[in-house]
Amino acid sequence: MLRSTKSPQRLVRMFHFIVNNTAGTITLEGLDQNQATLVDNGTGDYTITFSDAFAQVPTAQLTPAEADIHANIHAISATAIQIKVWDLATGATPTDGDVHLTVVGSDIASNY
Repeated sequence: MLRSTKSPQRLVRMFHFIVNNTAGTITLEGLDQNQATLVDNGTGDYTITFSDAFAQVPTAQLTPAEADIHANIHAISATAIQIKVWDLATGATPTDGDVHLTVVGSDIASNY
C-alpha cells in the first residue's frame, strides 16, 4: 500500500515587478506589486523588500526597459533585492530608469 508520494515540486513562488520612473517619482508596478515594497535609496539605487521572505535566497533576472541604461542586482537575500541603475553613455553616472525584475524562489528550505 502506498502511504506517501514524494514530489520534486518545491513550493515555488515567482514575481514580476516593474520599477517605473515617471517624472522623477519611482514606483513599483505590475501584477505582483502588492508582494513587495520599494525604497528609493537615491538616484539609481532601489531596494525591493518582499512581503513574505523566501525560505532561501531566490534567483532573479533584471532587464533594463530603456536602451540607454544598464542595471544590475547589487545585493540579494531571502527578504530583499537591491538594484543599481546607471547611464550607459558615461558608464558610471547613477540614473533613475525603468527596469523589469523577475524573481523565482522557494518556500522550502531544503535543497533536495
